[in-house]
Amino acid sequence: METISAATARRIVLAAQGFAEQRPTSTPTRRHLAKTLSRVQLLQLDSVNVAVRAHYMPLFSRLGAYPASLLDDAAWSHSARRPRMLVEYWAHVASLIPVDHWPLLRARMRRHAAAEGDQPALLADVLTVVKQEGPIGAGAIEDLLGGSSAPRPKGGWWNRSAVKWACEHLFATGELSTATRRGFQRLYDLTERVLPPDVLSQEVPDDEANRRLTANAATAFGVATEPDLRDYYRLGPEVSRRAVGELVLLLAARSRHKQPFCRSAPGG
Repeated sequence: METISAATARRIVLAAQGFAEQRPTSTPTRRHLAKTLSRVQLLQLDSVNVAVRAHYMPLFSRLGAYPASLLDDAAWSHSARRPRMLVEYWAHVASLIPVDHWPLLRARMRRHAAAEGDQPALLADVLTVVKQEGPIGAGAIEDLLGGSSAPRPKGGWWNRSAVKWACEHLFATGELSTATRRGFQRLYDLTERVLPPDVLSQEVPDDEANRRLTANAATAFGVATEPDLRDYYRLGPEVSRRAVGELVLLLAARSRHKQPFCRSAPGG
């Protein structure tokens, strides 16, 4: 068995995360953003705002001072000249992931869809409103459905109305996505209007998707245990162990044939 020292492991991890490279000497661009994403793979979203929201910090620590619009435009706007680079979904937790990674999480979307609950009529109504009005926030959807006068749940920040829960369920199933944000409020739209057709049409077998997610996690960590790799995209233990085992066999086969195992790029 080969071993490495703790100091070597630390250097590998820091290099994998992009801390060994010099920061840009000019204003960071989408090219710099893409390079950082090819290393970290995702940016965790967090509504807590002390100094700045959490998803802005990883880029600052790697790129230095950069305009917040660089990330905002990449995640929440789209044009022919500057296509959307990132999309929101549940990866580790709520995260921004490269658009091309969205098909790798279809199995998770199917699991959420299987747990539809007992409100299919409400889900259908929410989809109808979003189709007609989107991008739109959950509060505006509730107003259009005539539910604004209903008593709202009490007892904590996480208590949500039935409409908000419906929006989040449809987001989890992949039927809705975040088209843009107003402040930190999600404005939902049909996923087919947020992501390009070539991404939506991709079908990746579950085993291949799990291997690619695990390889992405390994790229981000540099050095990691199997539970570390598992947690990056919250894969189940059995799924993760199988993916790691398959990747080890693949690496061994490539090594025998002297084929390099390339770093995963933003597109997977």
